[in-house]
Amino acid sequence: KLILENFNVKTFYIKYKEGYFENEILNMSPRAFTKVKEGRDIKLTVVGKKEDIIIEDFTNKSFRNINLYLDRKDILLDTVIYEYSELINKDYIISQYPKKGEKILEEKGVTLVVSSGIPPDYYIVPNLINLSLNRGVRKIYESGLLVGEKKYEYVDSLLNNTIIQQDQPAFKRLSMPIEINLIISTDEK
Repeated sequence: KLILENFNVKTFYIKYKEGYFENEILNMSPRAFTKVKEGRDIKLTVVGKKEDIIIEDFTNKSFRNINLYLDRKDILLDTVIYEYSELINKDYIISQYPKKGEKILEEKGVTLVVSSGIPPDYYIVPNLINLSLNRGVRKIYESGLLVGEKKYEYVDSLLNNTIIQQDQPAFKRLSMPIEINLIISTDEK
């Protein structure tokens, strides 16, 4: 602004971007080294500062509504974990991280634990063979079961991180949630 004191400087702030500094000039109109008359409007586009966001209490609120709220506020929804709950209705939030009243930087995300409703009377082991590790883990949690020990075995005919064996047979009915141990392919000998 000191350099441009003979001009009418108009500053426009944009949301903070990773890789830039606060108050860094991203754009200038007219461009640098252009001849202009004194008193002319000079428009500067400047990176705003990282803002702290104070987290509200999301517990016992609809996951759908909170997801829309986070989207409107440009807060990243980092992780969603589903758990059974006898106290919280299905698709409502059981807990959250960070907790209510804590500050987070704009680029940090929120983790939500969402209710899958009342736990079932029994659990059915999903068929995990030939699934990717990520997809298999998701299926285990969706079934209300737990991920157990993971062992890796070299198999050159499969993609890396493909489930090749599970210790509980698919479609087995269980009376309580147990850990499912997995053997996963790796491309390293």
